[in-house]
Amino acid sequence: MNFDIRKYSPCNREELLQMMREFFASPAVLHNVPEKHFEKTLQELESGNPYFDVYIFEELGYNQFTLDK
Repeated sequence: MNFDIRKYSPCNREELLQMMREFFASPAVLHNVPEKHFEKTLQELESGNPYFDVYIFEELGYNQFTLDK
């Protein structure tokens, strides 16, 4: 199995934003989440907050994001 684990970079912003939208529009979520919450999350991530990181697990072109607190 060939995969890569890397830390989030701003070049992944649109991809992560799309995945957030898809997840929070799914049946796994009981109510809508305002778009401004997604933007705030990305701003916090890109601010250099030492308590908030995202890692990307990529396998054969398939990406999965995870939050690390």
